[in-house]
Order: sequence, then structure tokens, then C-alpha cells
Amino acid sequence: MKIKCPKCSKVISLADDKVPRNKEKAMIKCPQCKQSIIFKIPDSIRNKPKPNADKTQIGDTVTFSSTDVFLVDKTSRRRYKLRLGKNIIGRKGDVEIDNNDSYVSRFHCLIEMVKTANGCDIILMDDGSVSGTGKPSTNGTFHNGEKLTKIDKIFLEKNDEIRLGKRTTLVVAFG
Repeated sequence: MKIKCPKCSKVISLADDKVPRNKEKAMIKCPQCKQSIIFKIPDSIRNKPKPNADKTQIGDTVTFSSTDVFLVDKTSRRRYKLRLGKNIIGRKGDVEIDNNDSYVSRFHCLIEMVKTANGCDIILMDDGSVSGTGKPSTNGTFHNGEKLTKIDKIFLEKNDEIRLGKRTTLVVAFG
């Protein structure tokens, strides 16, 4: 599928297997101008099963085959379990990252797990809502190498990488 950035007119190609199938809309960031782009997912893609997915298709309902969602530290291999609702990630958050990385804020970012009719959405944000200042984390939150802005809300999938600060990389895992 191809999407044209309304700000810089760059054409962005997305592989069909990278587009979420249980949503009507999704969001990406333009690699050129960093503009957040919300786009409608065509029915032709939404109705196709995703190959090798960690989800099970049952009629019109898509559910995770496992209810357990974890963040796995790439260095230490430590697993941090996420729960339904808001999960504050940081050195003093609900999900405490305790790897002595001084670049991770006490309340760094937010991952929200929302139960939907089609399963569960996992949304990453660094919008300043957890810092108390209204500003994103000082050292940044990165999704698959791209720095999040205050307005970004990223839908996470299996094997997505989240980098906090400068040294902590977490990988999304199920089960």
C-alpha cells in the first residue's frame, strides 16, 4: 500500500503485512518530514489474515493467542509484564526499568493496553502526561529507531523495539 505525505508529498510504501488488520485507521510518521499521518486501512487489507501472526482469527473476531504481553530488555533479557490499562514505564513507574540506565526517566513514557471488540490494542505514547511537566521525556522514546513526538500514538506489535533514553532497548513479546 502507498501513502502520500500531505506535508512534503513523499510517497511512503507499506508492506501489507506491516499494516494492522483489526483497525479502521492507523498512523505512521513520514521518514522525510516526520509529520504524523493518520490513514484509513483499506477493506482489502483489513480482511486478509496476517501471515505468521501471533493472533488467531475466529470468524470476524481477532484475539491475541496469549493474554500476556511483555517488554523484554535486549541486554539483560529481563521480562516486564504489561497489564490492561495504563502502564507507566520508567525507573519509578508501574513497569520499573531497573537496569541502572540514568537516561531513563522516573516516569518516562506510557503504554496503554486497551481491550477492543477485536482483541487488544497496545499503544505507546511519550506525550508528557506521565512526567508531570506536560513535556515528553528528556532523553526521548524511540519506536523502531524513530523518535516519538508529543502527538505520536503508536500501535505496537510483536517484535517492535522501544528505546528509552540512550541505552535501554525493549522488545514487545507475547506469551
